[in-house]
Amino acid sequence: MEDEATKSEQAGAVWDGWEAWRAAQPPRIRWNESEEIVRHVNARICGRPVDGFNEGLIDLFRERAGSDIPLARAVSVGCGNGGKEMTLLQQGLVQHFDLYDVSRAPLDIGVALAAEWGLSERTNFIQGDACAQPADASYDLVLWDNSLHHMFDAHAAVRWSRDSLRPGGWFVMNDFVGADRFQFPTSALLLTRLVRTLLP
Repeated sequence: MEDEATKSEQAGAVWDGWEAWRAAQPPRIRWNESEEIVRHVNARICGRPVDGFNEGLIDLFRERAGSDIPLARAVSVGCGNGGKEMTLLQQGLVQHFDLYDVSRAPLDIGVALAAEWGLSERTNFIQGDACAQPADASYDLVLWDNSLHHMFDAHAAVRWSRDSLRPGGWFVMNDFVGADRFQFPTSALLLTRLVRTLLP
């Protein structure tokens, strides 16, 4: 059986190729590239069809956390380039983020974004599995934002997240956990693709 470090390296290698793969794709292939879908998802999260990717989660968190804001220290598990987390910094919800991802390529993009946005002093980009680090009850927020696919062991990751929080800290998990639409039979996917080619 593969150990966690090997799994982490393999996952990192896959995600390192993400930007090149994405650049070769046509525009608007992902749900979060559609303003209408983003507003719908935001409404499902916070009750209002607000504009902006992840703004529904931000509004809900701001409302629920109330007087706890700003949170001093946060960690993100599977941050990608850290753009979502840096939005929390920009909006004053969090003061500092430790940003973990198993892939080097998005972290390099994140470091450049943090410098461009003046957030370098408030971000710490770390390549690796956050859940492999000692849990020391030092964070005010543990964030899993569209990062369930980073969890090699979800039960252990939840335990690590709980143990990493200070008393009264926040654990925020935002991810799609519905039916996997790629489980449709190939015939249904081919028919869907055919119908889409007829659309302007």
